[in-house]
Amino acid sequence: MTARFNNVDFAARYMVSPFLFFSVGYDYLVGKGVKTTNGTTVGNQHYHQVSTMGDYLLSKRTDVYLAAGWQRRPAHHRPERLRWRTSRIRRDSSNNHQFIVRAIFRHKF
Repeated sequence: MTARFNNVDFAARYMVSPFLFFSVGYDYLVGKGVKTTNGTTVGNQHYHQVSTMGDYLLSKRTDVYLAAGWQRRPAHHRPERLRWRTSRIRRDSSNNHQFIVRAIFRHKF
C-alpha cells in the first residue's frame, strides 16, 4: 500500500487574560497515489478542516475548554469516508462533511 500526503495548517491564538484564551485553525491536506483495499489507485483527494477552541484556566492544573471542528472533502470522493482521529472518538461520516463539538473539564495530575 502506498500513499503520499501533503499537509498545510495555520493557527492563531489570542490571550484574553492569563486565564482565558481562544484559538482558531485551518488545515488543508492533499492525498496522492492512495490505494484502496482492492488495489485501485485514487488520487488528488483534498481535505479541509476548520477548528476553534476556548480554554479557561481554573487553576494551574485544572481547566475547562470547548472545542469545535468541521471537516470536508469533495463530494465526488466516495472511496473513503471522513473519520475523526481522536483518542476516544472514532466515527465515520456518512457523507462528505462532518462537525464535532467537545466540552471538557480537565485536571492534570
